[in-house]
Amino acid sequence: MGSIAALAPRDTVSRSQWRVALLPLDSGPGEIASIDGLRAIAALSVMLFHAYYLVSRSVVVAGIDITALWNYGQSGVHLFFVLSGFLLFMPYARAMLAGRPLPSARRFFQRRALRILPAYWACLAILSLVQFTSLVSPAGLANVGMHLLMLHDDVAVMNRAIEGPFWSLAVEAQFYLALPIMAWIIAKVVGQTGSRKRIIGGVLAMLIGALALRSGDAYIQGHFARHPGVIGALATLFVHATLGIQGKYLEVFALGMLCSVLYLAAQEESRRLRRSLRWIGPLLIALALVAIVLLAQVQLHQDILTPPYFLFMSAGNLRVICAPLVAGLPYAALVLGALWSPRWLRAAFEAAPLRFVGFISYSLYLWHLPILTFAAPYALRAPESLRIAMLVAVGFFVAIPVAYLSYQLIERPFLAQRRRLTPQLA
Repeated sequence: MGSIAALAPRDTVSRSQWRVALLPLDSGPGEIASIDGLRAIAALSVMLFHAYYLVSRSVVVAGIDITALWNYGQSGVHLFFVLSGFLLFMPYARAMLAGRPLPSARRFFQRRALRILPAYWACLAILSLVQFTSLVSPAGLANVGMHLLMLHDDVAVMNRAIEGPFWSLAVEAQFYLALPIMAWIIAKVVGQTGSRKRIIGGVLAMLIGALALRSGDAYIQGHFARHPGVIGALATLFVHATLGIQGKYLEVFALGMLCSVLYLAAQEESRRLRRSLRWIGPLLIALALVAIVLLAQVQLHQDILTPPYFLFMSAGNLRVICAPLVAGLPYAALVLGALWSPRWLRAAFEAAPLRFVGFISYSLYLWHLPILTFAAPYALRAPESLRIAMLVAVGFFVAIPVAYLSYQLIERPFLAQRRRLTPQLA
């Protein structure tokens, strides 16, 4: 009996170690559980959109046509951008509010590189090998090189050539380069005051500046880019460097930065005000859902999510210039709504299965489209009413397990290294 009792704690430890090894790493001491659920929603919505895009042109459920809403799943990219702005600006916002020096830019870049590059480069390498015959040429090698440097969103023929979702990773990476500079500028305005108003004003100025840049690009594209000679070449270079093929989405990232400041500011308020926010949260979620349904109807007929550069011809074309910002606003409301809602509603975003998908959402975003594309011809042989269901099943029962393996084998070791680098920011 004594030997069994002595073994029991060891067995318990062993089971605990297996559980830690098999489950994804959490986000560390400062984790916000509902953010993990929102990541999952973003990744799943993009995956469902691609399932629809590959095999169907309409989606009818229980006799109700939900094609517009399903098609709008591609806007999950905008939710990712808002979440990036929210999470990455938070350490800077905390420092400004407390009057402390800003976090190290070097450490920020190290952490971002460990988070993004290993899984991306692994996926890029495998997909490049799969497409080897089409990439063995000067143009193909240049394409791979631009992807390695995450500059492919600036060239139309490369933007979505190797894999569609890669364009947004280039946009993300370029935001990472800009964020410490943006934070430094805002911090200079705030100084030692710790003023919330100044931080909010600085973020809003960045947002307005991003819209002004889109307007400037539109003006240059419409008036100079088609000019022959050096002027046209320089104008085209400027537009592609600052706009790319569908924009750099700095205004959408800025919405997330604004949410970050509001969230931190609310935490410092009285308990009474925080209680009142719990009822503002559900209202924000409801407004976000209504706006998404309305915008989905618009997106079905004209591209407001990723308007291509050749539509940027007039600085007065506010529909094209402001469309990504308008698409991002409901997701900013959704983020704050999820954070400020009462516990019973937050639980929907913090559910364990949803958080699990959120933890592996980056790998799922990388791998779902190649898997769905491979399965699509087989799904197209089935009756039309079953095609999208079959591809969705492939997404859940193949893409998600593959994403989990990618997470465990590629992401996790580097995430652990990142946590050792800065444990307090894990």
